[in-house]
Amino acid sequence: ARSMPHSDHALADATHPLIAEVRRLLKDRTHRDATGTFFVEGVRFLCRATERKVKVRFLVVSPLLTSPRGRALVQEYWQAGVPCVHVSSPTFAE
Repeated sequence: ARSMPHSDHALADATHPLIAEVRRLLKDRTHRDATGTFFVEGVRFLCRATERKVKVRFLVVSPLLTSPRGRALVQEYWQAGVPCVHVSSPTFAE
């Protein structure tokens, strides 16, 4: 089983391609419609997406994540091979 990366792997660079993609998804409806992709924020919505078997392309994980259910979901997705980008608190807040 893959071990989830620790928070010391926080990504401080806000120009990372996946972070740039999140920003574009949040700001550009045309892009969301064209790609059929959207950004889900929060453990509750990730749980709903998981229950509905929505394909998750990648996760952006904040060091502020403390929910046991949220941490378990991140671990499940990581073990399934879904990229998990750990970001610093300032990057996440942007």
